[in-house]
Amino acid sequence: VDFKWGSFGSIYRYREHFDNISALDYNDNQSLQNTFFCDGVPKARHACEYFSNHEDKVMNPSESMVYHNIAYGANMLALATFCSREQFDDTIKKIKDYQEITLGRSISGFPTRCLDHAILE
Repeated sequence: VDFKWGSFGSIYRYREHFDNISALDYNDNQSLQNTFFCDGVPKARHACEYFSNHEDKVMNPSESMVYHNIAYGANMLALATFCSREQFDDTIKKIKDYQEITLGRSISGFPTRCLDHAILE
């Protein structure tokens, strides 16, 4: 089992059923093919070399859901109300602007907590 990348929770669950599990990080500025063939597939040396040397890289851009989750939580606690996608998007923009412009903090400035191990089971 290769613990170099990714989610330990997923690895532990699948490890019960499979001998060789790897979780790959597809957001590390490498192409999807390069990450898959160089880091995920054992003995795929030729494919790894090919995708390492070609510019046709397909990236996996991701969008953080932090502001979405805060807006949803605010709605669940009746701190914000929205009835349409437009209102939801406007709430997200207000939260983002307050965090990044008014407070001068980044998206990573929110405190986070890890879930209890029993919940993850």
